[in-house]
Amino acid sequence: MDDITLISDPRVRSIPILECNEELVDVKDFPEFIISSKRVGIYEGFTFLRKSVARKLKEAATLLPKGIRIIFEEGHRPLSVQTKIFKDYYAELKEKHPNWDHEKTHIECTKYIAAPVGNPPHSTGGVFDISLAGENQRELDMGSSSDDTPDENGDRNFSYSKNISEKAKDNRANLIYVMEKIGFVNYPTEWWHWSYGDQYWAYIKKQDHAIYGLKEMPNLKVDLSISYRKIK
Repeated sequence: MDDITLISDPRVRSIPILECNEELVDVKDFPEFIISSKRVGIYEGFTFLRKSVARKLKEAATLLPKGIRIIFEEGHRPLSVQTKIFKDYYAELKEKHPNWDHEKTHIECTKYIAAPVGNPPHSTGGVFDISLAGENQRELDMGSSSDDTPDENGDRNFSYSKNISEKAKDNRANLIYVMEKIGFVNYPTEWWHWSYGDQYWAYIKKQDHAIYGLKEMPNLKVDLSISYRKIK
């Protein structure tokens, strides 16, 4: 854990953003991807990404071994949804660990979900969650689900966890290889979380600035009455 830089790290959040104003595009009809139904009903825009990010992800899909496809789970996330997820998970951790102070709870929370301040990664449109499927279009053994949280699964959602099967390690290695080859950056507490152009990407890639900041799509429906954690 000591060698992992969290999204909440001040060094990440202080990276300047020079917004390029690139449009968001819908990847729902990209034949390269299997669209997951996990976020259906919460936010209509969950299949949107910045145009360049969508193009790069499409390119990454062509590098996977034959018969392996990308399962696209979530891209853009409005600030309202980010706020709800963070508050719900924070409250969940406080209930499980009443002796944790605010700082400890906040740090543990951000291992799984970014705080809804500044420019949360998913809200930039440069970040997405994905998995891999085999020829039967079923998810491969990835060692954990993106539904899992580190407090529940012994950190198996960490990208380089040792607590997973050899098959899962191989599947993650395939994913990591093609994504890094295209230039994406992984958030190492979540093997499924990848980014390009946001502050975390800029920090890891040692860029002077990020190119994507907060971007909202106010005309798309959001349903905050649904418990995000329960349907993930």
